[in-house]
Amino acid sequence: MVALLVLWTAAVAIGQSTSIDLTPFGYKKAMDGHYAKPAFAGLSYIGDNALFVTFPKTERNVASYGRPFSYTGIVLSRAGIKVGMAQLSGNYDDVLQKRINIQPLSNVLVVVGDQLRIYSPSFSSFRSIELPSRSQLRVSPNRKTIVAISQEGNKSMDKIIDVQNATSHIDHLDFDERAVRDGLLAVANDRSVAHAVRDRDGELAVHSWSLRWPAFEVGKYQEPLAFTKSDELLVSAMADTPFPPTELYLWKQNGVVRKVRGSKAGFYSSAQPSLDGQRVLMKQTNINDFLVLMGGGDCGDCGESYFYSVVDVSFAKVILKRRQEWNCTEALSPSGTELAELCDGVIRFYPILH
Repeated sequence: MVALLVLWTAAVAIGQSTSIDLTPFGYKKAMDGHYAKPAFAGLSYIGDNALFVTFPKTERNVASYGRPFSYTGIVLSRAGIKVGMAQLSGNYDDVLQKRINIQPLSNVLVVVGDQLRIYSPSFSSFRSIELPSRSQLRVSPNRKTIVAISQEGNKSMDKIIDVQNATSHIDHLDFDERAVRDGLLAVANDRSVAHAVRDRDGELAVHSWSLRWPAFEVGKYQEPLAFTKSDELLVSAMADTPFPPTELYLWKQNGVVRKVRGSKAGFYSSAQPSLDGQRVLMKQTNINDFLVLMGGGDCGDCGESYFYSVVDVSFAKVILKRRQEWNCTEALSPSGTELAELCDGVIRFYPILH
């Protein structure tokens, strides 16, 4: 660990890179003259000075969905120096880091079958925790706890995993198991779990051992995105008006609901909060309601447009918004001051100055 810290310190001393090319580490880029392949790599920060990147060893096709295959996992310093590398096995969600889209500050989390492996950044060692079958995984905003939420009959249960000590215990929850199936879940640092179901009249609520939350009565199709504090939740909800937009709201445990101005979407997903919860990165779509009304689908710019944005919770506004390219994936640094974007084997960094 001491050697690793020395390496990270040396990397920072060399200077921060504006981009990192993954080709020397085995990434296969699209051929010249061909469109870059769809986003098929995962990216997340481990602290502000290192990144965890995943990509397949060989070309994959649609037939591979649902079947495990080998992929590369690599930890790079912010300056592009290799800290650790391993050959892993998993499915598409594991490679794209959809089950775990933020990482702890000093470990790497990897799902292998029904196991959660907690690796050192050098991949020299790991500890394993058994996961409930078909569980939904959520990492707390402070990166210290993983909550594995699963179905138990028509109710839910969760397994609380302490990252530092690699220990766990079971809690029994009292909300509808459909929230697990729909994946509409968020966890707080105090292990509270926000949950909802994908229904027009579905109820958004928070299961908490310490705080009593009131009802959330704004809009319809309410979805929890991320806790910014243990008593504060970022929520998306569709308005009740004709041709309704989906808006962002900040819901506090004391009942106050504040609209986050300047952002509308067909839906939001993949929320990544900063360590202090004051900034949240998320993907979003803007939908052409006329085409939806006419039964039409996505036809490029005339249908859905894909974006990602960073929301500043303190000022309740969007401070960065960029078009989502089809071959790119993004990550927010724990400090919330930088965005990393991986497009066809090249990582580029963008400071967030606001």
